Amino acid sequence: YREGEKIIVAVVDNGKGITANRLEEIRARLNQTEIETEQSIGLRNVHERLQRFFGESYGLTIEGKEGEGTTIRLSFVA
Repeated sequence: YREGEKIIVAVVDNGKGITANRLEEIRARLNQTEIETEQSIGLRNVHERLQRFFGESYGLTIEGKEGEGTTIRLSFVA
C-alpha cells in the first residue's frame, strides 16, 4: 500500500507471535553497525540495503505480540 511518498509491503502472519524481549533483540540487530555473529543476518541485510538505496527513513520494521502474530513491513520510495 502507499503511505505518502512511501510504498509499504507488509508481511503478516497470525502465528504464535513473538515475545517482547525477542522483538527488542531483533530490532537492535537491525541497526547494529557490525555483525557480532553469523546468526539472523537476513533481516538486517534487507534493512541495510533498503536504507542504502532509498535513504535512512526507509527500511524494515517489525511488530508483534506473543499470541497475536508478527508483521514485518518493508518501506521504499514510491
